[in-house]
Amino acid sequence: VAGGRLAAMADTSWTSPDRVQGCRPLELSSCLLEHRLFDGFPAELVWASPTSEGAIGLDAARPGALVVLLPGMPGFARMYAEFLSTLAEESGCTAVSVSWSGHHEVPPKLLDSLPATPLRLAEQARFATAAVRELRAMPGVTDLVLVGHSLGCWFLANALSTIEAESGPCEVASVHLFCPVMEAMDTCERGRRLGPLLRTFRALRVNEVVCAVARAVKSDAFAAALQFIWWIRGKSSLEQHDRLVWRRAAEHLGTAPHRVPVELGQEALEAIGPPGPWLESLRGRQGRVVLHFGKSDAWTPEEVRSRWRSADRLPEAQQYIHEMPHGIVTSRPAALSVASVLASQIREELRHVASKK
Repeated sequence: VAGGRLAAMADTSWTSPDRVQGCRPLELSSCLLEHRLFDGFPAELVWASPTSEGAIGLDAARPGALVVLLPGMPGFARMYAEFLSTLAEESGCTAVSVSWSGHHEVPPKLLDSLPATPLRLAEQARFATAAVRELRAMPGVTDLVLVGHSLGCWFLANALSTIEAESGPCEVASVHLFCPVMEAMDTCERGRRLGPLLRTFRALRVNEVVCAVARAVKSDAFAAALQFIWWIRGKSSLEQHDRLVWRRAAEHLGTAPHRVPVELGQEALEAIGPPGPWLESLRGRQGRVVLHFGKSDAWTPEEVRSRWRSADRLPEAQQYIHEMPHGIVTSRPAALSVASVLASQIREELRHVASKK
């Protein structure tokens, strides 16, 4: 991205009383960071604009469609920066991702709002609902596209059903669920294997050890180590173009107050059961729900995809199979390819919505 575009986006000034430091450039990207409160919890938003013109941010009156992405583990929105930039540029929409509360840098003026212990699953769900509600009410938003990834799909669907229960219909142009992890996770082999592993990690306090190492070791070296581990697992390459996302992961582990969400992951494995009210919320908009799967994703094997096609799930939802790992952004080529496909789908969906108005 040209330096002029980044500078133009970063020159915006902000006066909202609950915004701590306005928007600032995210290193090595065309995205901007914004910190504020949602429902009393600290939030970090990563914004991507389709152009260098006009303001960007929650209170900015920027007419047009808005794409909202809720991330999967570890809930760190900065890891999706390149994905968001490509999505915004090619769809023509402003795009934003919201980190899980506490799983990000927290500015000094928001530290008093940070809970002493990481939010539990229900609290993160409440936070996600508040985020979607606030973003939905942004000035100038004409259409809303919601995107979830992995466990973020569960947060997103719960947010939709909660908002509808409290305020009536929540109009959205479309809902895209990537590698959805949304019900009884022990029904797939990966979930059954991960449960005992997370309990062991928790007992050995692996979370604290990893974060201590991240703080002590130079971020580039730690990023290289993470990349190598994921390369062994077949989820990333050793190419330089895949290094940036691991630098952001290392940054997350070294600076965020709540880092590796081992406890949250274990709670999700144990607490998420059969579909709740969120399923009816999705079924009510089946023509606008799209499911995206990774071809070799162990979290969503064919048995899971088939379940989504059954009559009691989302039989009318479109399904797409991509050449991508479960983490999507751990492979830059896959992430950019998927972002381009998603952008094309969103453009077509918005044309269809416009024709109905």
